[in-house]
Amino acid sequence: STEKFEVFCSTSEPRTFRTRDWFTVVVYSTIAALVILSTWYEARTLGTKSELLSSFSVISNWRELKDTRVSPAEISCLNGLRVILAFFVMLTHRIMASLYTPIFNLTSYLEIKDNPWMALLWSSTLATEIFFLIGGVVRGYSFLRSRHGGKPTGIFKQYIQRYFRTTPSMAVVILFTTTLNIHVSNG
Repeated sequence: STEKFEVFCSTSEPRTFRTRDWFTVVVYSTIAALVILSTWYEARTLGTKSELLSSFSVISNWRELKDTRVSPAEISCLNGLRVILAFFVMLTHRIMASLYTPIFNLTSYLEIKDNPWMALLWSSTLATEIFFLIGGVVRGYSFLRSRHGGKPTGIFKQYIQRYFRTTPSMAVVILFTTTLNIHVSNG
């Protein structure tokens, strides 16, 4: 379709909002309203608070993010490795995204491309595979630990929990990328 090529073109005219763009604005506005209302609820309520109503609260989520206690059940050395690999994967994706942009200085590009350090970036699939491997090891460890502790946890239930934990954040990013991203700049 012509829309595919239209996205990569630069124009001085403002882009009109499509229906899906307005849908994205409504979704983001709803999330912002939930955050504001949940934070207001938690700040105003004394005593026991509803976990569901406080789930979007900035106060409780900030407290959770700042918590530095380490659970004795986790393999703490893997967390540092996961952070390093996640950074490496993000860096690689950013550099790979530059391959889709026009090259303004071909000489610099050729010098950088042949640099031995760039081999690390060109082999980024290894970092991604190790990142997923470590995630699988941690997941398997927690599953076996819960089974050893006598808690009957079904593998299907764990897949459902993981799906509902990771899908919303990915959906929000995909929604922005496929709709509002073209409005961020001139195209």
